[in-house]
Amino acid sequence: MSMSDSDQSSFLAALEEVPIAEDELRSSIRFLQALLGRIVLEQETSASHRDLQLARARDLYAFRRQRERIASAYTTEPIFSDPTWDILLDLYIHQIQGRPVSVSSCCIASQVAATTALRYIAALEEQGLIAREPHEHDKRSSLLRLTASGLRMMDETMTRFGQSRVNERGVIAALDDR
Repeated sequence: MSMSDSDQSSFLAALEEVPIAEDELRSSIRFLQALLGRIVLEQETSASHRDLQLARARDLYAFRRQRERIASAYTTEPIFSDPTWDILLDLYIHQIQGRPVSVSSCCIASQVAATTALRYIAALEEQGLIAREPHEHDKRSSLLRLTASGLRMMDETMTRFGQSRVNERGVIAALDDR
């Protein structure tokens, strides 16, 4: 059974006058947020995907350093420490840029003692998220890179970070409209 154009217009006009329950509205908002997230995800599969992911990773890295500087003004000991995440983030940024990362550079990026960083590197290797390769020009040193699994994990993390920022901006805009 199909409706005529005038019937459809009448139906839509009547529908606009029906009050929507608060839980229905919340459900609709969640649906639209999920739809927006899928649209964002589809857009990110374009050629600029890596540039966008790189910008997100740099934002997170800069935020972490800023957070540590602020906290150090109020505390005598570091209170924010996540060497594993720092290692993964550093490798991700460098891998997108096509720049190799030495083990020693990775230890510095982790912001912990070298022996501690080496333990985290070993754990990430065991988990299959990073791989160690011989240095092409210096046989005494090794280079680290994200494995395919590690790269997928970081890509998904950056995508979700981007979606949360999109949703956050949408929620803020909705609140501003009140």
